Amino acid sequence: AAEIIAGALQDTGRAVVVGERSFGKGSVQSIFRLRDGEGLRLTTARYFTPGGATIHERGITPDVELVMTPEEDRNVALQRARDDVTEAAAFEERFGFAPVADRQLEAALDVLRAAALVAGGVRTSLLPTEDTDGGESQEGPTKRTKMDTKVGGRVVAWREAELPMTKIEREDGFLTTNDH
Repeated sequence: AAEIIAGALQDTGRAVVVGERSFGKGSVQSIFRLRDGEGLRLTTARYFTPGGATIHERGITPDVELVMTPEEDRNVALQRARDDVTEAAAFEERFGFAPVADRQLEAALDVLRAAALVAGGVRTSLLPTEDTDGGESQEGPTKRTKMDTKVGGRVVAWREAELPMTKIEREDGFLTTNDH
């Protein structure tokens, strides 16, 4: 169902699809019982996008293609499943790898921010909501910060970031760093 919805939203210009090409299961098969317990399986329907493209064996190609490795997929899935382990060091000690960025989610958030700006100048913000002591980087001391991404005043996602403390500036309530 996700492929059909993504294809419909993409074809009608209602969404930008981000990620990797979908599997391509766009057919319905029906089984007809025959005599002596045998059966016949026939393809009885195929799914098409509103623009007429078949989904079957082709899938939906995203507008912004970003393929993650199987290892990244596993790591991100584990992080999502274990949101009870919030400290990076504790997570790494327990699961054997440091938390990784969900690159597809980050790309989708970038698309949302850009769309909001194009659609009517709605500002997006990346605001710190919770600070803890970070560590030390080549640039000096850092601060681990939970960052909320807001579009039009509503939180649409959050992530943790370790930011250089000396490079953080505030302009009109929006967080910026000299590096970005």
